[in-house]
Amino acid sequence: QVNQPAVLSAGCWCECVAMSLAMARADPASPSDVIRFLTAGEVNVATAVRAIELETINQKEDWEEQLTSLNMRETELHQTQMKLIREQTSTFIRDLSAFRAELNL
Repeated sequence: QVNQPAVLSAGCWCECVAMSLAMARADPASPSDVIRFLTAGEVNVATAVRAIELETINQKEDWEEQLTSLNMRETELHQTQMKLIREQTSTFIRDLSAFRAELNL
């Protein structure tokens, strides 16, 4: 029977690491304890690796969502800036025309 690593959240992964560290500090009482520790370590490592892979995938998806959101906000900002420039240019031309009209009187 092949042991499949369980899917763990980051919190569970931390617990696995903590258990592994606690087991590493304990003095094994017999060779079977050593075997159990080594076997548990293999399972914990596989589980930890899978948890890290899932966390990396989730983080990548979050970054992609943030990047998409930032791109949209950048586009909106650019459009707003262009609208403001058009309004300011229009106001400047209107004020300049009014000033010229005053000078011609």
